[in-house]
Amino acid sequence: MWDGVYVYEIERLARGDTIDQGIVAQTFQYSGTLIYTPMRTFDPASEADSEYFEFGLFMSRREYKTTRRRLMAGRDASHAEGKYLGSRRPFGYNRVKLKGEKGWSLEIIPEEAAYIRWAADVYLNGAEKTDPETGEITRVPAGAHYIADHFNALGLRTTCGNLWTPGSVRQLLKGPVIAGKVQWYKFETKIQMVDGQRKKVRLPSDKYSVVEGRHQAILDEETCARLSAAFRSHKAPVSDKKKITCALSGLVKCAICGKAM
Repeated sequence: MWDGVYVYEIERLARGDTIDQGIVAQTFQYSGTLIYTPMRTFDPASEADSEYFEFGLFMSRREYKTTRRRLMAGRDASHAEGKYLGSRRPFGYNRVKLKGEKGWSLEIIPEEAAYIRWAADVYLNGAEKTDPETGEITRVPAGAHYIADHFNALGLRTTCGNLWTPGSVRQLLKGPVIAGKVQWYKFETKIQMVDGQRKKVRLPSDKYSVVEGRHQAILDEETCARLSAAFRSHKAPVSDKKKITCALSGLVKCAICGKAM
């Protein structure tokens, strides 16, 4: 369909892996499409130009890996200094630019921090309940379901704009950010071969790291330790080794929030 493709330099045509480079090279070669650059015109049908083209793609992939390695080294250094690397703010904080240096940190939002402290108190000590007859206030056991329902009733939303769920409440109280720490490499994306096809999967990383952050903690160390102990003492109602046998699993969804039921 096309006589040629204009590109600033031949290395810009592909920076993928070996398979991607092969697909690009074969596409130009078999279609007879020329490659126009400011320096010269390449004809992939020519053996000499084809070799130069393949070598250029190889060098571009190498340059990409070098650049990525430098970026990751910079992120690792920033993490070691306690800077916040996330692109989205966590609940309870605002992302703020550090003055006089590169990187970001966090600043407490008092209103949201108050909700976090309330949630931690309810999870550890139970929710307050007033006796309608005597007016006496007592504490009754309450967990993530109660906290999520309370947040949603107040109109609170997660930083993604979603309704609160028991899982998101636990993730909030488990997170190291509210304890004044920052985490990195909690998960990493790996490529696995599934039924002969490449598939990206997100798995826990063996390079997971938590360090002291540059921001102020919302909860003190004692409260965070009690929360960690409480989470460790809770056991899943169903073993992870058991297979899902319900025919409707993953098919029935809530009409309000869209979550799987």
